[in-house]
Amino acid sequence: MEGGDVPPGYVCLVSCDKHEFLIERKYAEVSKLVKRTLESGFGEALSRRIELPTVSKECLLLVCQFFYYRMKYKDVRGPKPEFDIPLKDTVELMMASDFLDA
Repeated sequence: MEGGDVPPGYVCLVSCDKHEFLIERKYAEVSKLVKRTLESGFGEALSRRIELPTVSKECLLLVCQFFYYRMKYKDVRGPKPEFDIPLKDTVELMMASDFLDA
């Protein structure tokens, strides 16, 4: 996807190590930062490609999985299954979540 077009309805999130994640826009917009960026009119909004210079590929994978999890269970009342986070990734994921406002 490097330098290529992002398909309509999708967003390309790029980790600090240049790994690219193609994710449906409706899921990526779980992040308020992503949503605001895509609505901004800046270059990232036009290209639908957002670089995340502080987020590793391992962490961004978990972030994308969380976006899907959050949307899947957003209308579920009552207990939801836990979103499992490997202990070693907890701090980095919390920092990424704070940065992305997710």
